[in-house]
Amino acid sequence: MSGAGCAVCDYLGYKGRLGLYEYWELNPEMMLAISGESRDVREKAMGSGLMPLVVDGLRKVEQSLTTLEELRRVVPLDQIRAVGKHQSEQKNKEKETLLA
Repeated sequence: MSGAGCAVCDYLGYKGRLGLYEYWELNPEMMLAISGESRDVREKAMGSGLMPLVVDGLRKVEQSLTTLEELRRVVPLDQIRAVGKHQSEQKNKEKETLLA
């Protein structure tokens, strides 16, 4: 899906810039993991609240602040697919829990 164009954006569908951010609030445990020899820092980070760039981008697509086409321009497609698959699996688990 492309952005809808108008005279303001010269019929491109985009005007200005929108940042995508990867956010992670560090706690003492994560600081130790980073300074150590841990190879699973990213996994630990995800478990402790890291919001990856692709997740921020997909949220902005859902909010119609940007398009999937524009997100694909800056984030590798395999990362977008991986997050989509993970979110789908999470929703299925939640449904199973509610039905049990």
